[in-house]
Amino acid sequence: MDMTALTTQHSAVGDRPTLTLAGATPATAGNQPTGSTLRGPLGHRPLSVWREVARGRLADLEVDLDELAADHGDDPRYLDARRRLVEAIQIVNAPRTVRGLLNGAAVEATWLRIHAVDIAVIRLATPGVVRARLPEIVSTGKELIGDTDESVVAIREILGHSKWTEHDREVLAHSARAVHAASDSESMRLRSFRNILLGATAVLGLLAICFGVVGAFRPDTFGLVTTGTSTPRADVAIAELLGLVSASLVGAVAIRRMKGTSTAYAVPMASLLLKLPTGALTAVAGLLMVKAGIAGDGVSVTTSAHVVGYSLLFGASQQGITGMVDRQTQSLLNNISSKDNA
Repeated sequence: MDMTALTTQHSAVGDRPTLTLAGATPATAGNQPTGSTLRGPLGHRPLSVWREVARGRLADLEVDLDELAADHGDDPRYLDARRRLVEAIQIVNAPRTVRGLLNGAAVEATWLRIHAVDIAVIRLATPGVVRARLPEIVSTGKELIGDTDESVVAIREILGHSKWTEHDREVLAHSARAVHAASDSESMRLRSFRNILLGATAVLGLLAICFGVVGAFRPDTFGLVTTGTSTPRADVAIAELLGLVSASLVGAVAIRRMKGTSTAYAVPMASLLLKLPTGALTAVAGLLMVKAGIAGDGVSVTTSAHVVGYSLLFGASQQGITGMVDRQTQSLLNNISSKDNA
């Protein structure tokens, strides 16, 4: 038997779950939870933060459902919640794929099910359990839909009632669902924006490669240096490389103004990656404009030193473009509630 497997037992005192090594004899018999579980051999090191966060939420919800089994075991709402819990566990434990990393289907599908189970618990659990989790939902609602939204106001009003009617329960469930829906919607927007950044980075990177290839095989097409000893075939590649280096340095400085994120999507990193191909292209574009005489008759590219200097300068100028993307990124991150709290 695999001695690394973990199972959950309910202690005889209270309902707090305890972890026990598989194969070990539990201290007390307790009540064994039913249904699908998150327990199993830890076959690999956790590699995804959002999966571990989701596993924690699912473990809490599993305990909540186990406590409801005695009184609501035949209730269709309980059975539906149990089914959704099993589905969420299967999604979290499924192997990761490149397609899943891009479209975020696993993240959203998991949290949609977690929120559905949470709504079922609000409908079925004791008032004490529900009252304990509502302040968290109110806090999330204030961030996402505003303090004066009807859903947030309704939850606060019902929290003040000494006793709850069935109607109060339904109002709480629908209001909490509105908050969860807002959280899911913001997360989807963030994922879409991340994918736009990655797509733009890929396209610009491909364009930079094409410029380099054309410059190497058809040096007369661009001819960045009109006179001097520079090797024409290497001019474009050198300009792009130096522009990329300059963009990297500017990006390193920009990091100090950026904040991290606890969401599943690395949007700040995608924003920084966009600077690299942009810097390479702005370096070449700037040199071409200088060659065309846009900067004036007194400015020209006649030596390799000019290529180096102008490439670094124009590569850094990409911040004027990507800086707007950085501000949009931070604005989105400021307006989204972490899935840790949703």
